[in-house]
Amino acid sequence: MNLKFKDPEKIIRYTTLMTLIFMVCYGFAVVLIQIKPFWVDEWRVIYNLKYKDAQHLWGPLDYMQQFPRAYLELVKAFAAPFNYSYFTLRFPSYLVATCTILLSYRLMNRIYLRDHFNKFLFVLILVSSFTLTEYFVQVKQYTMDILLSLVGIAQLLELLKIAASGVVTKKRYVLLCVSFLIVPFFSYTYPLAALPIYGVIFLQSLWLIKDKELKNKFARLRKLWLPLIFGVISLGIFYRIDIAQVMVDHGMKAFWQKNMMPPHSFSIAFMGRAFYELFAQVGSGDLFMVVFAVVGIPSFLFAIWQGSRFISKHRPDRSESLRIYALLLLLLTITLFALGKLPIESRLNAFTVPSVAILIIYFISQVKLKPLSRRLAVGISVVLYIGLIGNIFISFITAIVSDEHTKKLAIYVNTENAIVFAQENKLPILITPGIVYPYENTPNYPSYDPLPGDWVLKTYPAFKTDQKTKVYALSDMKNLKEYLRQLPAGTKAVLAGDGLSYHVVMLR
Repeated sequence: MNLKFKDPEKIIRYTTLMTLIFMVCYGFAVVLIQIKPFWVDEWRVIYNLKYKDAQHLWGPLDYMQQFPRAYLELVKAFAAPFNYSYFTLRFPSYLVATCTILLSYRLMNRIYLRDHFNKFLFVLILVSSFTLTEYFVQVKQYTMDILLSLVGIAQLLELLKIAASGVVTKKRYVLLCVSFLIVPFFSYTYPLAALPIYGVIFLQSLWLIKDKELKNKFARLRKLWLPLIFGVISLGIFYRIDIAQVMVDHGMKAFWQKNMMPPHSFSIAFMGRAFYELFAQVGSGDLFMVVFAVVGIPSFLFAIWQGSRFISKHRPDRSESLRIYALLLLLLTITLFALGKLPIESRLNAFTVPSVAILIIYFISQVKLKPLSRRLAVGISVVLYIGLIGNIFISFITAIVSDEHTKKLAIYVNTENAIVFAQENKLPILITPGIVYPYENTPNYPSYDPLPGDWVLKTYPAFKTDQKTKVYALSDMKNLKEYLRQLPAGTKAVLAGDGLSYHVVMLR
């Protein structure tokens, strides 16, 4: 391998590939080795997986959870035969995240057809974003949200190809139609990511209709809109059987309204802060949140200015159509927030990250064309490259070396061993809230009382549901003797613990 400093694009390519390989290998190690304990949101999802059958998963979920039911069913089908082992609970999200990394790299080469020095930023911005690094192997749906936001862009690229030439292989066209039928069922945010596609294709259709030299234009329009019609049908079914339940979840609405939504009275300061956070949340860590806000907001405003200049003068080409899509998606997100329908929060807005990346890369490339600002553009690119690559390594390494992680892992290992011991010896378990560290003060939705330890312990992979082991919540080990008097008659011994330590208590 002959790398020379005079070929920086090759250096960036190999550095990017090594970073992505590290990310995939790190994730696989975490999936195989029990070094990442589950946390409060995962406990809530796992509880629903373990204690609701496939039919009831389509109804209301416990502990104020909302999860695309089709995706949840697949996770359950994969994990249930293996008694919800650590591997089977972690692997689905890891698989989806890995597909996200691969698809982002493929889309990078499709979006930026020419050799483009900044094209690697598209992948790095996406994979180093807070949501993907944080939820990489978690029992949550956010990696699927990011993946399907990329699928939406891939669908748009196929449609733009049809609009431009009308030529598409039968296999690719069938796959495109099938994707519009299937993918809506796996993400609550995909419908938002898909909606701007309709706007872009509508604009393309207007130009096709205007084209007097184009023959068989209506045949092309029919080919262009058939997949989109399938998408509308699929979205309608998805809304009826799944999204409708989310819309009537009053607990979720109240939580959003209290913590994430605009106040009833209009506040310029609140809206300005939310607008800032929409771009800042792409970054991971305080420094890069500021960097992405400083670069992202001008990129967004520049895209609005550019769009207003060309959109009515000529038919948008492929690159311009992608920027229109990105712009429409961000405008849609801001509008929904202003109307009180969608929070501005990193994990809930992860579907906007590819669009922010597209606008930032275009903005930097345009700034680079100006002689006076070329150095500034290069400087921004270098800072982003180094920072994003460094952030991926730092995020994963620091996540497993902190004192908090060490204590959480100790609780996880000791509790797993205690559960095995209790089930082998047919002992009921008394558990304090110490097992939920560091979430002792987290509300136990839908109530706002602190989390107890009993149902959390039941989510542990070692806890086998078929053994009917009794678990009781104990407020504090100091109250152990008083609580023992309340146990069912005939109980001879119990295993009591606080997460870190457990001991057998004999009853007379």
